[in-house]
Order: sequence, then structure tokens, then C-alpha cells
Amino acid sequence: MTESRRSADIVLPRRWWMIDEIDLARLIAEQEDLAGLCDMLEACADALPIRPAPESASQLCASLHELVAREAEGDTTFAALFGRDAGDVLTLALLDQSRRRRADDALHAQDLIAMLQADPSVCVASTDALGYMLRCFFNGCRAAMDIELLAILTLARHRLTSAARSLIVESIVRRWS
Repeated sequence: MTESRRSADIVLPRRWWMIDEIDLARLIAEQEDLAGLCDMLEACADALPIRPAPESASQLCASLHELVAREAEGDTTFAALFGRDAGDVLTLALLDQSRRRRADDALHAQDLIAMLQADPSVCVASTDALGYMLRCFFNGCRAAMDIELLAILTLARHRLTSAARSLIVESIVRRWS
């Protein structure tokens, strides 16, 4: 048998397709944007009891609205990469965890929008409550991003090209440094 004949006889499992860095580019870009938003919200929390200026609050709310809109679209890169492998128990658990965390982040974003748009002279919530909400939001978002990237490293360990693996590792290291 020739070499080409042998390779033609090999049938790879349907799941066996490589994941390259281009497949992860959207996810990494969204996470970089979200990480920047988390940094800005952390700066707001650190500056309390001084609330953000109205123009800063408006910019933050616009970014939070984008996050809510992305969640409403529903289809994430993470789900697209592993959705067809949903028969695997670990994959199901990680997809479910990702969906739940993203839904929680969107819900908390809506709460933050309401709090940031509220007139401070009328709003009965304290700056301590705002600080707590901000910290819960950005800590939750950062954990969700980490879980997604670590899940990809776990679930696709044999499917990642070296460039894709490097992209994920560099993203994690950047955020954790």
C-alpha cells in the first residue's frame, strides 16, 4: 500500500479538527476588552467614596450595555468550539458553567448600569454598596474569563496549534501579572 492510500483509509473522529489562533481571535479580543472594562471599574471602586464623573459613568454604562448585548446574542466562541461535543460530561459542565457566569455577568452589568446612572443625591444605596457591586462584577468577570481559557486548554489540549496555545497562555499570563 502506498503512503497516500494508508492516510486515505484513516478516518479521524469528527471531533478531531485543529484549533488555530484565528479560531480564538474573537474570544481573546472580547476578553481583552472586558479586562480593560474591569480595570476601569476597579479604578472606580478604588476611588470611592468619590463617584465617577457623569461623562465617565456614561462611558462605563455604554461598555456595560455592550456586554449585556453580547450576552443576549448568546453564541460565544467557547460554545462554538465545543458545542458539538456536548455528549462529554466535562464539556457539558464547562459549557454550562460558562453560560451561567456570562448570564450572571450580564445581570450584574444591568445592576451596575442602574447604579451608575442613578442620581447620587436621590439614590439611597451607599458608596459601600456600589463598591461591593463593582468588586463582585469585575472579580466575577475575571474568573469567568480565566475559566473559559483554562477550559479550552483542558478540552482542546490535543487540538490546539502551538500558536493557539501560545495565544491563550499569553492572555492568561498578561492578566495574572
